[in-house]
Amino acid sequence: MPSKKILVIALLLFWAKSYAQNFQNLLVEQGLSNSTTFAIAQDHKGLMWFSTKEGIDRYDGSGYKHYNLYPADELTRYGLRRNKFHIDHKQRIWVNNFSDVFVYQHDLDRFDFVYNVAKNNTIRDLFVKDDQQNILLATDQGLIKYNYQTKKASTFANINQPIIGFYRYNNEFLLIALKNDILFFNLKAEKISATQLSANLRKEISKLSISSICVDASKNIFVGSTGQISTFKITDQSLKTNTALNNSISKVEVTKILPDQQQFIYFGTEGKGVYKIDANLNIVKAYLTDQNNLASLPENEAIDVFIDKENRVWMAGHEISYLNTKQLKFNYYTHQLNNPNSLVHNSIRSVVEDHSGKLWVGTNFGISILKSDRKNWDYLNTHNQQRSMSSNKVTALAKGNGQDVIAGTYQSGIYEIGTG
Repeated sequence: MPSKKILVIALLLFWAKSYAQNFQNLLVEQGLSNSTTFAIAQDHKGLMWFSTKEGIDRYDGSGYKHYNLYPADELTRYGLRRNKFHIDHKQRIWVNNFSDVFVYQHDLDRFDFVYNVAKNNTIRDLFVKDDQQNILLATDQGLIKYNYQTKKASTFANINQPIIGFYRYNNEFLLIALKNDILFFNLKAEKISATQLSANLRKEISKLSISSICVDASKNIFVGSTGQISTFKITDQSLKTNTALNNSISKVEVTKILPDQQQFIYFGTEGKGVYKIDANLNIVKAYLTDQNNLASLPENEAIDVFIDKENRVWMAGHEISYLNTKQLKFNYYTHQLNNPNSLVHNSIRSVVEDHSGKLWVGTNFGISILKSDRKNWDYLNTHNQQRSMSSNKVTALAKGNGQDVIAGTYQSGIYEIGTG
């Protein structure tokens, strides 16, 4: 029998432009060691890593592997509330707890202890320098450098106040966030640059209670503080902020702020949800818990926010969930009266893509075939004199041998149709 072509992408039609962004939750019942999660990372293989109350979980999309940092009887004493992940240029995974640093050994598939600070001190963040030998630790007692090769630690006399966290500004500078200040640390010279910010800008920053910082691709610096998001460039004389945005997060701490891959900024809060904003601090989307919507943000507290390589936004808290931010775009195809270049009938029973990329759609009035340009249609039914079928009710379609398509019909047998 001859071949004909008509296609269907039109499937679940009207999902189209109104596609909803739903949160997907990872559950203990699926293998997660504990639903309370404190930090998230993704390695070079695309595997997801979670720090939970029970230790570290690795997730490959279908299952989990659990890693203990401590013996079971020490978990309660240490806790994991301060965990932060860092992946260095060698793709090594580093993680810190309150006072300890660990590194994942790929060849041994385990986390090994590296270093611990004094017990009256707390690690808040870590950064592995490009030389692969020195780790910088943000602690409650200032900046510590630990040499991974020599096993020696040193401190910086001029950076001895509590450090909130790090964020890399460029190849030369690392941003160091203090409670009321932001320092530019020269990674090569290992000293603070005193000329980066104007006096007035520093004065405004000193009035903040900083909890998180990040830098976007345009070198805008975003500062999360209690009840406020601010932004500036290093040449600015003052902070920029947005009253409407600040009113939405009043009196709560911004737990994490970071840019995505599409020039937007996401940040989490300690009780007022997760927000997507633009570079001008306008709210693009607020993600809040809705008790009537099981696909909403599971809780309004986000301890950590992470954006993976596929631009999925992950939230860690008493539950862990992720949001697929990619907008699915559907083309809608339907039968149009007196238009032969349209779907032959709206009652669709089967769809298959042939070896050349054409979509075959089995309907109650024959087969429609959408060409690879996704614009032009062909058809195959009893009305087509060149390539006819004895039945218009096509119940099934499948790829056959070579370039053929197999079509099953209602009470008229099976057809093997060449696609050439």
